[in-house]
Formats: sequence, C-alpha cells, structure tokens
Amino acid sequence: YVRRARRILPAAVLALVATDIAAHRLLNFVRAREAVHDSVWAAFFAANVHFAHAGSDYFAQGQPPSPVQQFWTLAVEEQFYLVWPALLGLALLVAALRRRLLWIVVVAGAASLAWSVHATAADRTSAYFSTSARAWELALGAALAIGAFRLPAFAGWIGLGCIAAAGVA
Repeated sequence: YVRRARRILPAAVLALVATDIAAHRLLNFVRAREAVHDSVWAAFFAANVHFAHAGSDYFAQGQPPSPVQQFWTLAVEEQFYLVWPALLGLALLVAALRRRLLWIVVVAGAASLAWSVHATAADRTSAYFSTSARAWELALGAALAIGAFRLPAFAGWIGLGCIAAAGVA
C-alpha cells in the first residue's frame, strides 16, 4: 500500500490541482465549481460513486464531461484494493487451500459478471461506474495469478497474441 501510494498520490494530486486551476482560468464559474467538486470526490477515490449518483453519462455527446471523469477507473481500482485483500484473507482462513481459494475467486468474479450484465441492462451509466459491476475484471486477473502455475508455458504467448489481435482489430 505504501509503494502504491507513493506511486499514485503525487501524480493524482498534481493532476487534480492543475485541473482545478485550469478550470478556474478557462471555464465559467459554475463549471469551475463543478470541476472542483468532482476533484474532491476524485481525491478520496470515490469519483465513480459521484458520477454514477450524479447520473453522468460517459457516452453522452451533448453534455460536457467532467475534466476529472477519468478518475472513475482509479476509484474502482482503489476500492477493489481496499476490499479484496480482506475478502481473500477471510477466504484463506476458511478455505486453507489454494485450490479452494481459486474457486472462491472464480465464484466471486462470476457473481460480479452476472451483476454487471444485469446492471448494464437496467442502467448502463450506473453499471459503467459501479465497483461491483467491474470487480469481475480484477477478479479474473486474481484468478489467473492464483492459477498461473497450472497454465502451460505457451499460455503467455497466446495471451500476448490475443492482445495484439485486439489492438489490430
């Protein structure tokens, strides 16, 4: 956590302060005040909650987005990193075996994916910013990290090829 904070916090604070200064110089008073309000939420890694609650539509063409809207993804990640270790610690106490831990992670990821599908159909904006609807993406990475010793040696090359194919497509 300390290494992560040292890596993320200085750049995040600089970006938020510079954005707020630029907002006061370049935007009207109301938009500048909204930008500062959004920055406060972003500083506490809760931008996704704020934008979902405010009804921000990331896909909207007509309304101007917040200048710090990109902080939603960092908020999801930090919320995940606060909750996930506690959940895994509890699971390790209960499971006591690596194989069971992998299944617990897979089940948690599947539950998040199911919620994501449901929430996206119900309200795509809230689902887009939702930590619980995004947790499956990070759980997939955790499952791969836990089960990596079982993967064949060429699996990394297959993954790299899939990334390259996605980039080209």
